[in-house]
Amino acid sequence: MQRCYDTADHHDYTGRWSQTITGIPCQRWDAQTPHAHTDTDVTTFPDDTLSDAANYCRDPDGIGFLWCYTTHSTYRRQPCGIDKCKQKVSFKNLFSFKRFNM
Repeated sequence: MQRCYDTADHHDYTGRWSQTITGIPCQRWDAQTPHAHTDTDVTTFPDDTLSDAANYCRDPDGIGFLWCYTTHSTYRRQPCGIDKCKQKVSFKNLFSFKRFNM
């Protein structure tokens, strides 16, 4: 499973990573246990419904990184550790770049 996002902004991430950086499974966004929350406005998610968001890492409140509420009663929420994918350099792009700089 891809653990990076290749969209311009992490907020548009629609991947299915569903555990925190420490390995704790994420709580479903449409659930209120073990942690009650107010992140229920679907317009702040890249998904069509909270059900579609499932328990995937998201950033509905715009804090600047992908995170989730955890299923662990002691730890309310944690980051998921998902970064922007590194762009792969293709041979075609490298050749074009060299020709441009000659």
